[in-house]
Amino acid sequence: MTTIDDGGLAEDVSARVRRLRARAHRKEMARLPVTTASQCASFSSTGVAVNRTIVQSDGGHVVSITDAYTSTDGRPHTLDLLYENNQIAGDSGPSGQTAIGYEFPGQGGFAAHVLGDIYTPPIGAGTIFIKDLLTFDGDPFTGQGAITYSTAPTQILFNASSGGQSSDFTMHYAGTVPANEADALTYHFIYSTDLTGAAVAAEALPAEDAFITPTLKVHHPAVRSRTPHSIVTVTGTASDQIMLRTVTVNRRVVPTAANGSFKATVALKHGPNTITVTATNEAGKMTTAKLSIVYTPLLCVVRHRARRC
Repeated sequence: MTTIDDGGLAEDVSARVRRLRARAHRKEMARLPVTTASQCASFSSTGVAVNRTIVQSDGGHVVSITDAYTSTDGRPHTLDLLYENNQIAGDSGPSGQTAIGYEFPGQGGFAAHVLGDIYTPPIGAGTIFIKDLLTFDGDPFTGQGAITYSTAPTQILFNASSGGQSSDFTMHYAGTVPANEADALTYHFIYSTDLTGAAVAAEALPAEDAFITPTLKVHHPAVRSRTPHSIVTVTGTASDQIMLRTVTVNRRVVPTAANGSFKATVALKHGPNTITVTATNEAGKMTTAKLSIVYTPLLCVVRHRARRC
C-alpha cells in the first residue's frame, strides 16, 4: 500500500516504504532456489505473450494496470494465474504496531485476516479497500488504499496474516487465451491510494464504474408492438452499481426516481417507429435498448343511408 502525503512528508514516507519493500523482497528471494545459466540454458515458448500497460494519474494517487494475454502459435491456451498483492503499512499505531484491515465487496466493515483465510468475491467488477486498523483516518504516515478489478477472481487466499506491517494475498484467475492473435484475454486492475477513506473511495469507485454498465429494462411499450394512438408512454427502470448519471429516451434526458424508475412520452409518426432508451453511468458507460412500434391510426367509416325519392 503506497503511502502518499500532500503535506511535504512524501519523500520521507516514500523512502521508508521502499526500505520495507526491499526488506520483504530480500526475505522472499532468500526462500527461492538459486538458478544458474548452466541449469537454464534456454527457454521454451509457452505460446502465450502478455502485454502489460501501466498508466499513472491523479497526481500519482491512481495506477491502472492492464494485462492482455495473446496466443503466439495460433492455438488456444488455458491459463491458471495467481496475482500476488503485498500491502505494507507504516509504524504510526500504538507502540509502533500496525494491523492491516480489508473490506471486500459485499462487506460492511474492515477486518484483519490470518494465514489461510479465503474470500470468494461475487461475479463482476469490485473494489477491495485497505487500511491500518490501528491508525486514525487521515494519518499521514500510513495512508489507505484500494484495489479495483474488472473481473472477479475465483478466490482470494491470504499467504500471510494481516496483523503486522506486511500483508499478502493472491487472486486466482483461470481463463482461456483465444487462438486468434488479434483477440486477447484481458484483466484490468486499478490501485488507488490516499490519506482518508473518503478520498480513496472517490478515486476507486469511479474506476469500478468504468468496468461495468448500467442495468436497463423497458417495461412499456413491448418490442415490435402496434398502437392506434399517436402518443405512447415509455416506462422502465435503470440502475448502476455505483452511480447512474442519466436516462435518455430518443436522446432526451428524462427524470429518474430514487428507485430507478422513469417515464416519458413519445410522439409517433404514421407507420414504423424506433424508440431508443439509453442509461449512462458516471464513468460514461452506456446500456441501450431499442424497440420498434408501429402506429396505425383507426379508420373512421361513415355510413350513408340512401334516401327515397
